[in-house]
Amino acid sequence: MDIDILKKAKLGDENSLNDVLIKLDPMVNKLCRNVFIRGYEFDDLKSLAKISILNAIKSFNVEGNYPFEPYVYVAIKNNMNNEIRKTVKHKDVLSLNFKLNNEDMEAIELLSNDETLEDYEDRKFFGLKLNEYLQSLTSKDKELLGGFLLNKRGFIKDYALKYNEDYFRCRRRKERLLKCLINHLSG
Repeated sequence: MDIDILKKAKLGDENSLNDVLIKLDPMVNKLCRNVFIRGYEFDDLKSLAKISILNAIKSFNVEGNYPFEPYVYVAIKNNMNNEIRKTVKHKDVLSLNFKLNNEDMEAIELLSNDETLEDYEDRKFFGLKLNEYLQSLTSKDKELLGGFLLNKRGFIKDYALKYNEDYFRCRRRKERLLKCLINHLSG
């Protein structure tokens, strides 16, 4: 490896960094083919190796007599071994893609969600509009509307007694609040 390219790469020159990565690509491919890490694909391993190369460039002493290729080789191997150690710690972690009872069915198939993106967006918009309306109400109106919406039996009667108001007036206010809520949500 040309020491001038390494010096430029160490200073952050993109062209030099690309040159180093291109020159080391055959070694990276060979190392990645010989390593298996559960959950990693070949491209993931290559990315891990390239990160190791970039870190090795930063830490390599260009003034020393040690050649760069063996230094990078050891750095990549050490980084991959660390990743293997990390994944071995989590060997009992299950994926939703595991087969159930020796059948062709995967666990993820048990989780059914027929909601489309449009349904989700509508629900989100509805929630925002509802929150906007509730913020505009007084605390007494929120209590009246909330008690009714939660379907509490006899709530309006209890509300009227609590605030010493006429029952029928509270019912009319509840009807007015519901009408305003419907108008706010539909408009």
